[in-house]
Amino acid sequence: MSRDEIMAMAREADPFGEDGRLFAMASVAPGTLERFAALVAAKEREACAQVCDYYATALDYGGSPYTHSRECKQAAAAIRARGTPIDDSIVLNAMRYRWLRHGDNDEKVLKTYTSRPSEPGEPTMFLPRNDELDRLIDAARAAQEGKSHGLKT
Repeated sequence: MSRDEIMAMAREADPFGEDGRLFAMASVAPGTLERFAALVAAKEREACAQVCDYYATALDYGGSPYTHSRECKQAAAAIRARGTPIDDSIVLNAMRYRWLRHGDNDEKVLKTYTSRPSEPGEPTMFLPRNDELDRLIDAARAAQEGKSHGLKT
């Protein structure tokens, strides 16, 4: 939730609008109101997740487990995850993946074996894995960004 959204809600919730104490406090100490809003949102997320947890273990009218219990567990986890900060490494890996699947970028990081051709006269191509793939993608992205800004790579 952005600071502007919190300010708008403070204005709406205060019976005196911008002249009220809630809006004044939000203007003077927005961090306090942001923490309060985060606590309220976390409490509401947990309440929603608990409803999903209930249905994940609920029985239908015949006494059998609810048929969508797996989806309910997944929904509860997704709701709880909304309040979890995202690790920078996850964002970086997502950016690498998006770059890799865009256009012909995969061809920029493919490797070739010439010592073991799959057919006579033709090299075997493969996509590196793990840290090597990350390093190649990072280098190719940096080269692209340098070219897009008119820099030599």
